[in-house]
Amino acid sequence: MAVNGPIILVDDDEDDVFLIKTALEELSISNEVRVFRHGLDALHYFQQLPANPFVVISDLNMPVMNGLELLDALTQQKLLPSGFPFVFLTTSDVSAIPKQVLTEGRFSFFTKGYSYEQILETMSMVIERGR
Repeated sequence: MAVNGPIILVDDDEDDVFLIKTALEELSISNEVRVFRHGLDALHYFQQLPANPFVVISDLNMPVMNGLELLDALTQQKLLPSGFPFVFLTTSDVSAIPKQVLTEGRFSFFTKGYSYEQILETMSMVIERGR
């Protein structure tokens, strides 16, 4: 983890991306935010990664490669060190995540929230997780 590294945001919903980036700005987070619309693009980025990111924030449900598939690929290819802050930020219920994955403790799970205030609060917690 690199405190000054980029924040990797993997989400296919343009509105959510806008709200998350706005919340990060309001929280005075100066890290660059790199946005990928699905896991495969993010995986390609990690395969050529010039520097360690600060945190990965990924939606769970996306086309092409979903968040769980991304986490599995990053883990299998050893592109993330153990304990690296990987955060699922999703509207999905935790029951959508296989129980085996939940017990492995490879990530944190946050719900996006339904208001800007909830997203702002969640992003504050996500950033603390990355520190």
